[in-house]
Amino acid sequence: MQFLPPVLLSARFFSSMRILFAVISFFGCAQIFAGVGPGDGGPLPHGNSPTIIRLAYDTLMPAAPGILPSRSPKRPRVALVLSGGGARGAAQIGVLRAFERHHIPIDFISATSMGAIIGGLYVSGYSVAEIESITVHTDWNEVLSLSDETRRRDLFLDQKVARDRTFLAVRFQGLTPIIPSAVASGQRLTDWLNNEILQALYHPHPDFDHLKIPFRAIATDLISGRRVVIGDGSLAEAIRASATTPLLFDPIERDEKYLLIIKDKGRLCFLC
Repeated sequence: MQFLPPVLLSARFFSSMRILFAVISFFGCAQIFAGVGPGDGGPLPHGNSPTIIRLAYDTLMPAAPGILPSRSPKRPRVALVLSGGGARGAAQIGVLRAFERHHIPIDFISATSMGAIIGGLYVSGYSVAEIESITVHTDWNEVLSLSDETRRRDLFLDQKVARDRTFLAVRFQGLTPIIPSAVASGQRLTDWLNNEILQALYHPHPDFDHLKIPFRAIATDLISGRRVVIGDGSLAEAIRASATTPLLFDPIERDEKYLLIIKDKGRLCFLC
């Protein structure tokens, strides 16, 4: 058997080791740029993230001419319009529930009549379940009663005696009798709205854009017949103006205009 000199043996050994290290380094770099780790081909451990390497690599590549960087598309704005319909208008509570169930954001609400009541409660901070509970448990016969008489149990004793002796009441302004503009003043509806809005979480300061969701109530000028968009002031008053039916309740006077909602389709569109 022929033995090599120690010097030649050491040279061959170190030369083989250099080749082996070069092969290992080549395959290790290939795995890194492929996004997998050494050994079992799994992801790289924390601290050797391939994302950093790829980002550094991308920064070295010049951008292709005529190609803009990708941007996430903007979400379209969603405006919800709630109409009237009296008791049937309460079905719009289900519309709000469907929007929440499918996680559809609402950016703006415009409403009239019964929709103004539902939408006004919603933008002031009431949840859909709370609005449904209010709608179900409210005595609407009393709230929308055409009688402006105060309930007997709310009167003082002397007022009860005076009412028992009265069968006709006429109001005068000086010596001129006051002819009512509607069957009822709607004071019970006004009191109910004030009570609900007062207990809400959001209040319009300084305008309706600062509620939970920006809101507009739609009403009609009784004199000119033009549409009036209410976006500031008292939220309860705006809802009351939008929900007022002509001849049944007194219109709301605002900025020298008498506001209500015209429900005669021959004169104005119900959803102004």
